[in-house]
Amino acid sequence: MSEERRGLLLGVLAFGLWGMFPLYWPLLKPTSAAEILAHRVLWSLLLMVLLLVVLRRVTALRAMWTLPRVRYAMLAAGVVIGFNWFTYIWGVNNGHVVETSLGYYINPLVTVLLAVVVLGERLRRWQWAALAIGGLAVIVLSWELGRPPWISLVLAFSFGTYGLLKKQAAAGPVEGLTYETLVLVPFAVGYLIWLSYVNQASGWSHGVDHVALLATTGLVTALPLLCFAGAANRIPLATVGLLQYIAPTVQFLLGVFVFDEPMSTLRWIGFALVWLALMVLTVDSVAALRRRNAAAAAAAPPPPLPRRQPRPSLTAGRPAVDVSPTGTRAPSSGRRARAVGYAAAACAFLFAAVSFYWGAGGTLGLATVGQEAVELSKSRNVGIFVALWFVGFVKVAGGLLALALIQPWGERCFRRWMLLSAGWGGAVLLVLYGTVNIGVQLLIITGVMQAPADMDWYGFYGHLYLWEPWFVVWGCLLGLTTFSYAVDTRSAGTRTAHRH
Repeated sequence: MSEERRGLLLGVLAFGLWGMFPLYWPLLKPTSAAEILAHRVLWSLLLMVLLLVVLRRVTALRAMWTLPRVRYAMLAAGVVIGFNWFTYIWGVNNGHVVETSLGYYINPLVTVLLAVVVLGERLRRWQWAALAIGGLAVIVLSWELGRPPWISLVLAFSFGTYGLLKKQAAAGPVEGLTYETLVLVPFAVGYLIWLSYVNQASGWSHGVDHVALLATTGLVTALPLLCFAGAANRIPLATVGLLQYIAPTVQFLLGVFVFDEPMSTLRWIGFALVWLALMVLTVDSVAALRRRNAAAAAAAPPPPLPRRQPRPSLTAGRPAVDVSPTGTRAPSSGRRARAVGYAAAACAFLFAAVSFYWGAGGTLGLATVGQEAVELSKSRNVGIFVALWFVGFVKVAGGLLALALIQPWGERCFRRWMLLSAGWGGAVLLVLYGTVNIGVQLLIITGVMQAPADMDWYGFYGHLYLWEPWFVVWGCLLGLTTFSYAVDTRSAGTRTAHRH
């Protein structure tokens, strides 16, 4: 696997994990947001110190303290990220998941605004247009809520300020997070001691399993950060900028379809304006990057002409001929095809994780499948758990199939016809299943077909807007991956036959 593909995978994993945070913080109830934050700081510091020792980065932490510019920037960054963490945990645990997702949607716009106000940068015309559309969206959402979207604004401005301070400090991810938690840990430890003194420390009073769950806040904090650091070192900044929209999108979908937060027409309009502003900002940024690259390429001196080499003999060229067996993948398999394959695998594995969560007894979001499934789960019906685990393993198999189509181990383990049969068969079944169900549901909505009297409308719309489109997208991605594999292996076999 190339470094760029590894970076892309790490980036998707990092932002995907950040997007799934709304499923994690409610597990820590009834512990309050402030107490969760204190535990997060404490356990994150312990994990980061361990990583510093293992990676031998202790001297880098000392060097940060000796430079005043870095020291004060990281002190401020620690305070700002503390406010950000508290606001996010409080918002998720108090039913404002959609509003928290809005905060990270408008964060790129806030970053551009801070670049103008703090750094004195000049904006391009379309950047001003994006800021104007984003400001209009905030006005619309404030009108709908009856108040400014404070949670979103605090998250956006605190994270934007945090990014600005981190840029000035130029600290590494491990030593940076260690420094930030060191800033916050005196307040965290003092708060936990005070809660214990007044007998209000709920984190310690709900059993060992709850304490163990609170201890995982350190891992939950560190893992996506380390994945992000690995991605940022391997892929272009423009790609990182596009990947950052994964987290708020996942959070938004969880807020609407899993936590059932209301979305009025005016709220949809506000979010649509935000998405439009982000599209304008993204297109303008990509276009500006291409112009800079083109200008740099034009200014660079032309490469020297290669020296003329003697014509090789026929016998001398034979060892370099591709003598791979017919059906093996061409070495020029495209990066886009591999990216589609990884997307198909990620879709399958995420789908499987939801099934395993329900199969383990969780009920969060199960109502989107149907109220009957919720009742069977609460009654501990064995059949529903067996079905969920079976479906989960089938989805894992689908993800492994997508990886087998783009990875060399797939050709070593399976014949070409097996991979093509499984790929095309799975893609056709997924797309047909999703489209047929969507078609039937649309016929019911339009009144062409009669809905049953006991229709579970919540589960009906959960299937229509979430699960059936997911099947269609997954099937399309798997079909594109299979098509790419078929073309690559056929072209490789054709070249080999001609050479022989």
